[in-house]
Amino acid sequence: NRNFITKIWSANNFLKLNNCKLGKKVNINSIKLPINHWIFNEFTRTQNLVSKNIEIFRFDEAAKHAYQFVWHYYCDWYLEFLKPIFNSKNKAEIKEAKIFSSFMMANILKILHPFIPFFTEYVWSKNYYKSLFKEDLISSSWPNYKESKKFLKNQVIINNLIELISNIRSTKAELKITPKLFCDVSVSESSNKLKKLINDNLTLLKTVGRVNGIKNKKNNQNSIDILVLKEKLSLGFKEDIDLASQKQRILQKIEGIKKQVHSLDNKLKNKAYLKNAPKEIVQNDKKLVKELTVEDEKLRSIVSS
Repeated sequence: NRNFITKIWSANNFLKLNNCKLGKKVNINSIKLPINHWIFNEFTRTQNLVSKNIEIFRFDEAAKHAYQFVWHYYCDWYLEFLKPIFNSKNKAEIKEAKIFSSFMMANILKILHPFIPFFTEYVWSKNYYKSLFKEDLISSSWPNYKESKKFLKNQVIINNLIELISNIRSTKAELKITPKLFCDVSVSESSNKLKKLINDNLTLLKTVGRVNGIKNKKNNQNSIDILVLKEKLSLGFKEDIDLASQKQRILQKIEGIKKQVHSLDNKLKNKAYLKNAPKEIVQNDKKLVKELTVEDEKLRSIVSS
């Protein structure tokens, strides 16, 4: 929890550093940046989950959803995607990014207030939100925004982009490659969805995904193929990397996953276990099987190239 507070404090300092201020109330329908469409719709989903769980006294679940949104969606991804915008020369995009990032912080403080009231009230005061909203955080209205259907297309695109960058990062981690190392990407002619995603978001991909650029042909000597959105993507590295030994290590990991999935499958086929075990435990087992199957697929795509 201390780390979480530090994370919010750092995020708020990042906004201050980039002169992000909320001078007037925001008109949601005037928002144009895809990243702002994405964070708004993700926030409405979280806002609804937090509200629902508070109403049924599941404060643990409410806190969990708020935590995940703030840490992973807002801090880990949204603020990272804002950096290329702040470093650009597009004044309109910079202005919108500054206002909307601050607007989202105000709403984040609202959904966190039931759980960490002293901290949120302090940040509310430090950000001068009282002068805009004309009230302290404790007496402000609870967020009640509705998902924008106009934003759904960009929401899907940004989620796909996050999956792409996450796959590049996790592949580097599996191969023991330094995260800061840049790579080239090449896409096969048949991978139309992936090609469009990369071309449309190249600036973000280069900065956040640490990609040098797109190559028409992959570098066979130091390249690895991975599956992203069910299409093949090749990562090429200029540095000399011992991929053969890393692949051998990944094969051993695949074998371990295979055994774990086999054990879980046998457990889930056991009628006595399904009847007597708590539903939550059974659901967790089923969820774990799905997660392990996805991981297995990713690892097999790495060693097959």
